[in-house]
Amino acid sequence: METLWIGTYTDKQSEGIYSAHFDSETGRISDIKLAVEASDPAFLLVSKDGKHLFAVDEGIRFDGQNGGGVLSYTVTGNGTLTKNGRQPTHADHPCYLALSADCTLLFATSYTGGDLTVFPISAQGVVESVSARKKFEGHSIHPTNQKRPHMHCVALSPDKKHLWMCDLGSDRVYTYPFDGAQVDFDKPTIVEVPAGYGPRHIAFHPTLPIAYVVTELSNHVLVIWLDSNGEPVGITQDLSALPVGYNETSTCAAIRVSADGKFLYATNRGHNSIALFQIDKKGALQEKGHFPSGGKSPRELAFSKDGNWLLCANQDTGINVMKVNKSDGALIEVFGTDEVSSPSCLAFG
Repeated sequence: METLWIGTYTDKQSEGIYSAHFDSETGRISDIKLAVEASDPAFLLVSKDGKHLFAVDEGIRFDGQNGGGVLSYTVTGNGTLTKNGRQPTHADHPCYLALSADCTLLFATSYTGGDLTVFPISAQGVVESVSARKKFEGHSIHPTNQKRPHMHCVALSPDKKHLWMCDLGSDRVYTYPFDGAQVDFDKPTIVEVPAGYGPRHIAFHPTLPIAYVVTELSNHVLVIWLDSNGEPVGITQDLSALPVGYNETSTCAAIRVSADGKFLYATNRGHNSIALFQIDKKGALQEKGHFPSGGKSPRELAFSKDGNWLLCANQDTGINVMKVNKSDGALIEVFGTDEVSSPSCLAFG
């Protein structure tokens, strides 16, 4: 059995972070329980050794201060967590986290605040006071979603030498040099995304110098090539994640690349589907179809450790598990549960 951690929004029935057992033989989720109470722990991140878990408090008030917060926990076994640290972001709605390779720095992006905040992590896995902050500026053409910066994702590049961020509000993807200890905010490389696209999340190819970006507002997947220094060259491919002829309201959310680098998956909230793209030997994409997400508003995806299963957090209905056909990438739903209300993030421990 694998340990599955579930982040949630707590404005309805959920109370915090949940744990569960995942059976990699059958694809079933069992023994779901509340691991720790928390307010809107909508994004989770587990350390590589599985001993520490980090979460956002995606709010606008945290310990009596304006903005949200970040939380750190020790994984204590049997699906339980022990609180060991909490720090304010001083920016509204922190929504995404990334860790440095040595687990000494935690990066947090804030959607409404338009910030990146950097926190040191102690040897015991405790989040400490802010050590650096980057405030972004900009806007784009969408009348309601792009009046200001909306930093939606932060990710460390595969070579660990660059920090990537998506700004949904200004239609930009930022890359900054990172030496393992500090981010050089004076040397950005910026990819300008077509106006109104709203870049949301990033996934990297496991072996090729390519980044894939899913855009929330336009429902597209972008292919970005990297140069020999690991910096983006530009957009080389731009494909819709929705079926041809679909004209109803929908927004993309999650993006994942299979461990073998053969398939890419992106979720459509509204169409309530998972788009499948085949990746060729050069990293280019070809759309191969759409599969039901099993529920409504598919916000996040997670592969099981063996890559045989793709789990989908449908925020409005529950969690669904799909069997992955590794030869053609096709998905077959085998299990679903509505036991956890408003699931927003899935992470294996």
